[in-house]
Amino acid sequence: EVLFSKVVQGDRFFYGCAFSSQHARRLPGQSCCETDVAGGFQLQGRYVAYRSLNQEAAATQANDTLYVYDVKTGQIKVQEPAVPPLNASNSTLISSIVVKANGSVAWIGGRQTGPGQTDYQVQTEDSTGTDPVTVDHGDDIAPGSLGKASDGLSIYWIRGGIAKNAPLQ
Repeated sequence: EVLFSKVVQGDRFFYGCAFSSQHARRLPGQSCCETDVAGGFQLQGRYVAYRSLNQEAAATQANDTLYVYDVKTGQIKVQEPAVPPLNASNSTLISSIVVKANGSVAWIGGRQTGPGQTDYQVQTEDSTGTDPVTVDHGDDIAPGSLGKASDGLSIYWIRGGIAKNAPLQ
């Protein structure tokens, strides 16, 4: 599988392609004029996980959405807000993402709670398509600390200087 970008009428769009299908597909969650911008790509097997930042030019807040996209079938497997609930008034962000070859995904999402303050949540969604599960939360989670264990069966992160872990099916 491969991920690439190209410029279309002045805007950069990202595409995924499965070698078996040889068909390039534009990843969802992108729009022109840099209103919705994709980034943070993680590719594992036929799945690409990434965040799409939505920020209108005059807006005072911005929100990330997590996507897991199957480049072979062209289907969105996961589309979730950075952190629940979606209708909150503060900006949200996704700072780390890991994805498994079966499409299971974990991410650290955050909600700004005040100037320079962010409440982080470690969330997982397994390959069965169940709703996301918050496995940890707090303002002392290191936002870039999420990783996948070498055996591929669990994730880990740092909270308050202490390593934590949880299974990822």
